[in-house]
This record gives sequence, structure tokens and C-alpha cells, in this order.
Amino acid sequence: MLDILKSYRSKKKYYRLKNGDFMGLEDDTLKMLDEMMSVMHLSPKEFIKGRIQLPLYRTLYLDKMLEENENIYSERDEYFCNLVREYKTVNDSDFELPQSLKTVMRNYQKKGYRWLRTLENCGFGGILADDMGLGKTLHAIAVLAAARTEGREGTSLVVAPASLVFNWGEELKRFAPELEVCLLTGTREDRKQKIEQYQSFDVLVTSYDLQKRDASFYEGKEFLYQIIDEAQYIKNHTTSAAKRPLRRSA
Repeated sequence: MLDILKSYRSKKKYYRLKNGDFMGLEDDTLKMLDEMMSVMHLSPKEFIKGRIQLPLYRTLYLDKMLEENENIYSERDEYFCNLVREYKTVNDSDFELPQSLKTVMRNYQKKGYRWLRTLENCGFGGILADDMGLGKTLHAIAVLAAARTEGREGTSLVVAPASLVFNWGEELKRFAPELEVCLLTGTREDRKQKIEQYQSFDVLVTSYDLQKRDASFYEGKEFLYQIIDEAQYIKNHTTSAAKRPLRRSA
């Protein structure tokens, strides 16, 4: 199979089998297999061993590929089908908004909230890429408030540019006053004490710079949600800024 794909990538029209027969390479199936190896970063060894482990977030991509290549035999188990179905029915999902926000949020914001909850339910993370001023902060606050309403335990961590830390505090107080919020400001010792007592709060808010300085204080601590505001700050996954918010907590 790998030799066949190599010939396909070389733009050859035929591949000669060991028995002398020729196999045509102008086939959509080969195109799909080649794309799968490339996009999913599969090594030749993984590809030919007959059993491949893929990240969960590849589910929808794989489902789309199989839909577009019906000539490829596939059998999708119940878990796979349920995962795809849940994601495709975001508008019909029954995730309740906190009562205090039902009259505050616009319809598109409610849809964004349901989308975030659906991602969470499927075990995914997600990126809100709305334009400035469309309420990404409110989307996130609604998710945090819902966790409190539903009785889920755990502290969430918000990492934002320093200029937005107090803005987060104001927005949380305005839209979810029931949440216990701690802004990680002040001296290093003050921040250390607050982080040590993190389970006393629903939400911790810190800046990228302080989060890096305080990285050792987060060791072994788990968070219900991790919200990364202005995520372009961590777009380079090799930097310490990108690694630490994820590495230091669950």
C-alpha cells in the first residue's frame, strides 16, 4: 500500500503489481487515503499496522471524509455516531443558560454558549473567534456561571493580558455576581497565598506575565475550566507562554 501511495504522489497513472498486473491510480480512494495520512500526520508504520489511534477532535474530519467517499467501507460504532450527532445538533442542545443571563444574552451569544457546552460535553476544547465587541467574555462567563448553577465543583482559571485582568473582574461581578472571584494581583507572596487557597474561589484571574512568574505555585493544581483570553499570545506552541497554562493544571 505504501508503494502504491508513493507512486500516486509521484503523479503516476499506474502501479505494477508483483504478478505483473497494472493497477490504475486515478482513484478517489487513493486521494482520500493520501489526504488522511497527510492531514492526520500518520507515519507509514501507523498506517499499515491496521489499527490507528487518533485524537478525539479528528472525529468530525474523519466523518466528513467518509461521507465524501462512500465507496470506502466503514463501520461507525455507537460512540462515534453519538459524538458526531451531538456536535451537529448544537442549536437543539438542551444546555440551560443561567437564569440571570437569559434576558441579557442575544440569540447569537446563546448559540455560542451552547456551542461551547457541546464542545465540553464531547471532550473538546474550543476557540471563540468572533469579532471584537461581540461578547466573547460574556460567552465564557455564561459557561462559568452555569457550572455554579449546576452544582459542579472546581475552580476555573482565566489568563488574560494585564490590561484586561480588572476588566474580567468587573464583567464577572456584573454578569455573575454569585461567583467568588479572585484577581491575582499584588506582591508575589500575596499571589502565592491566593493560589494556595484557590479552592476557596470559583474563578482565578491572572495575567500572562504573572502566570509565568507564578508557574511553580500552580504545580499539581487542577482547574474546572482554563480560559485563555487573547489567545494569539500562545499561538506559538513552543513558547513558555503557550505551555505553562496547560502544563501546570488539568
